[in-house]
Amino acid sequence: AGWQGRARPAGPGGDRILSAANDGAVRLWDAGTGTEVLTLLSAEGHVSADWSHDGSRIAALAGGELKIFDARSAYPSDDPAHR
Repeated sequence: AGWQGRARPAGPGGDRILSAANDGAVRLWDAGTGTEVLTLLSAEGHVSADWSHDGSRIAALAGGELKIFDARSAYPSDDPAHR
């Protein structure tokens, strides 16, 4: 069956690709090498994700909950330790 999901074009700087797969994971990939940089979140069921208009944030929807991540650090935007 292989990988199934959606990939979004490269983010700020053109060096990363955002994907949301039917395995419940939202991941960032290195656009040059095609290797996974990190998994932003892993959830049960359907997930979707996209870059903000200005590329500074990533919005991910999983299990009916919206999470916002800083695109540079990949930390959740509401995490006071990483503001």
